[in-house]
Amino acid sequence: MRPISRALLLPSLLALLASCAMPDAVTPTPPLSGDWGGAHVALTLGASGGRIEYDCGHGTLDAAVAPGPGGAFSVPGTHSREGGPARIDAPPESTPARYDGIVTGNRMTLRVQAGTDTLGPFVLQRGAPAQLLKCL
Repeated sequence: MRPISRALLLPSLLALLASCAMPDAVTPTPPLSGDWGGAHVALTLGASGGRIEYDCGHGTLDAAVAPGPGGAFSVPGTHSREGGPARIDAPPESTPARYDGIVTGNRMTLRVQAGTDTLGPFVLQRGAPAQLLKCL
């Protein structure tokens, strides 16, 4: 048996150490898309954000919903109330909002922070119909 030369040992040892020290590459989760529905909520998601409708309001998600590790996400958007008396020529009032949720498989739990109001939690299912009771 021949002894291993130092010229071969050092590069092999460095390559082994480098492969052990590098973290596994994390594959990014693609953005969610499609229709999601549940009690009192309808959500449609696309590559750049989405639209949401509630019994007495609607809003936008202004960024793609791409869950991170553990399925959590948080995206900015807007929220507008509906219902009650309003002038026909008055534009809808919109409030900045934050949409926070967790996705597990085809199920999503969502909370909305709009100003000082918190809406939810809403439980949505991918492809399920929304069950809305619109305000007048």
